[in-house]
Amino acid sequence: MWVIFFQAIGLLLCVLHMPLSVSGQSDNVNESWDLGLDEEDATLIDSLTLEDSSDPDEGESSDEELTWDESLSNIGESDLLSILSETYEDDDSQAFFNLNETSILFGTFVGRKANVLYASNPIAEDRSLFGAHGEFLFWGINYTGHRMTFYNFFEHLGYLGQGQADKEQIAISSFNYELPVFKEHKAFFDLGYLYQDQVFDVSSSEDSLFTVQAAGHQFSSALGWKKKFGSDFTLQLGIAGDRQIFALPLDDYWQWGPIFEANWEPGSRHEFTFQTRYRNRDYDTRTETITGVPLRFKRWDTELEWEYDIDEDGHWWTSLELGHRRNEDNGGGFFDYHRFSLEPSIGYSDDIWDIEFGYSFRKYFYELQFFGTEKLIRDDSLLTFRITHHINDNWKWFGEWESQIAGSTDPAEEFRVFSIITGFDYELKW
Repeated sequence: MWVIFFQAIGLLLCVLHMPLSVSGQSDNVNESWDLGLDEEDATLIDSLTLEDSSDPDEGESSDEELTWDESLSNIGESDLLSILSETYEDDDSQAFFNLNETSILFGTFVGRKANVLYASNPIAEDRSLFGAHGEFLFWGINYTGHRMTFYNFFEHLGYLGQGQADKEQIAISSFNYELPVFKEHKAFFDLGYLYQDQVFDVSSSEDSLFTVQAAGHQFSSALGWKKKFGSDFTLQLGIAGDRQIFALPLDDYWQWGPIFEANWEPGSRHEFTFQTRYRNRDYDTRTETITGVPLRFKRWDTELEWEYDIDEDGHWWTSLELGHRRNEDNGGGFFDYHRFSLEPSIGYSDDIWDIEFGYSFRKYFYELQFFGTEKLIRDDSLLTFRITHHINDNWKWFGEWESQIAGSTDPAEEFRVFSIITGFDYELKW
């Protein structure tokens, strides 16, 4: 396992995403921007390749709406709202969202995946694959601070040849709205929907299952308040909940709890984000392994992320995320564990190329699960590399490489997965 880690460090020194396993119950995930979905489903966003807008089409005439310009990325929200206020406050003819962007993307890809079933069996399936995806995004902000994001994504992946798995599908829809209440205060509201039909590892939260192909729907929402202090510090407090409906053999559940987040940008090149979440998860019909009572989880997740622009132009960037999770069940403690995570990444972006290299390592320490006389310890490492070439304003070529290795004191829970894909996207922005 540590060989993979040191290889990752070596590549970082030399170089200075389509995850294919996501679940409401899987822990092999990467957190990204908040869609109002469960933290465990956020790894889906890695496969969405949602990028910063980069079309320099800034409207300068008072008869046109402003659209996103790359130079606006370096302007703080307070200064941006001031510019919008001076430009549009006295002009009733403008659209409600003075600065906005809409985009539609369609893409196709082909590739190959080793160990489609995430099995410990050395003769597990290796399959060629093909697929298509599409997304729709609307983002807008006005001079009073109203902000809205509406995002939709769908992906279909099919496997060639004979095997147990024939396809995987993902569909995401999310809506976020920020409403200014009074000076430097905002209320926010999120709605989200997730459909998935995928193969993934559930061994961290199941006592009799390892890898399954599961289909299900998740409905999520969040409501909260955020306050900006000065130009560089923001606090956010909210409550989130979701309903997960799974087809057998997985179990349905309700989940809810508070969220706290603090964001600090001490300069134009540094950003620190601290987030902690507490969640209750109540299963509909599932019982705790030791006591037999209706199963309930309590989870505390804490994460600290640092993002840094290596050069002043912001082409080279890096980030580091440290995390801890404490999971407890309400019975005999069979599912009690501590999880520690480390996720460094580095990337480069300009008008022609986007390159990103990332590594994720998670280690689980169980208290009442044993293999023989040893307490169960699980780990998971994920190594990813993605490259995108902007052929012109609309066409993009991309390639992705991913390697995942799961280790455990129980050999039945170990697996290795490798995938590589390449494809083309066509995008329209206005």
